[in-house]
Amino acid sequence: MVSPERFPDPEIDASASGGEQVAVLAGGCFWCVEAVYKQLDGVSSVRSGYAGGTAETADYQTVCGGTTDHAEVVEVRYDPAKIGFGQILKAFFLKN
Repeated sequence: MVSPERFPDPEIDASASGGEQVAVLAGGCFWCVEAVYKQLDGVSSVRSGYAGGTAETADYQTVCGGTTDHAEVVEVRYDPAKIGFGQILKAFFLKN
């Protein structure tokens, strides 16, 4: 089994052209994931929210009950000239 701390840097990363990029990631508690990305150089904004389920049940208290079919997600906006998608994913897997 490979330890996440030993994940290599990507050999090839997404192109740095095209301006700001967006990645949406789901992984447990969005507050913890959000905190990691806010610290990275090249990340311009991080927004927490929900994916799946219905709008009526997309609130923290209801989602915590585990019966809404929602996943907690973060939207990460980043500058690919400063940080690549591979590095965004590496940070995600190191966190989770």
